[in-house]
Amino acid sequence: MKKQMLAKLIVLGMVAAMLPIAAIAADDKETTDETKCELNCAVDSATEDDRPTRGEKSESTSTTAPATSVTVQTTTNASGQVVASTAVTATMSGSTATVTMSADALASLATQSANSDIIVLEVAASSSATEVVLNVPAAALVDLATKTGADLVVSSSVANITLSNADLLAIAGSATNVQVSAKVVDGKIQILVAADGKAVTDIPGGLVVAVPATEGASAFQVADDGTETEIEDAVFADGNLTLTLFSSATIRIG
Repeated sequence: MKKQMLAKLIVLGMVAAMLPIAAIAADDKETTDETKCELNCAVDSATEDDRPTRGEKSESTSTTAPATSVTVQTTTNASGQVVASTAVTATMSGSTATVTMSADALASLATQSANSDIIVLEVAASSSATEVVLNVPAAALVDLATKTGADLVVSSSVANITLSNADLLAIAGSATNVQVSAKVVDGKIQILVAADGKAVTDIPGGLVVAVPATEGASAFQVADDGTETEIEDAVFADGNLTLTLFSSATIRIG
């Protein structure tokens, strides 16, 4: 009997000892459940607040770049021709000034120059530039030439290069990109008109080129082998020597 009573007392003691632990565990469980609820409710609330209502679109951070346009000034020259001029900014890399005109810019130019006889692109570049390069999309150039009927002048401190309207159409008509450039190399000037990177060697209407010179200077066309041929019809006026080429070429003024 005493043994049975002793056993019951031992069991009751063990149960009593376990009660605080169970209570703590229960409290921890309630705290965990509350924390989970708080976190889940916060997430659900934030998600619900951020979610656009039916029929609404969420805001987009992307922006559309505005269409490129140019500013044109129109004058009339001594021959009565209407001249439309626009300044184009070049990007400098060393001594090379590069202008890349977009189709939008050329379309804007075409609209504003519809009644012009001559279109002048004035390249705004550093005075230290010894090479000036103009890149234009050929299709937009064809559109410009068709809508205006004008000749194109690329004007820079290295050289002024004029292409007739007919030559513009012929050169750009079968190309993707057209490049016009003038580069000073070892005292010579390389005049280049290229279609898709290939130099144009046949310009029927003539490429009129004006380069800085002193009165009395002569112009020479330099062949690949270094042979020089004087360009006899070169004319000096207003600090420039103007001559006509019928292909991309290298010239020397002396």
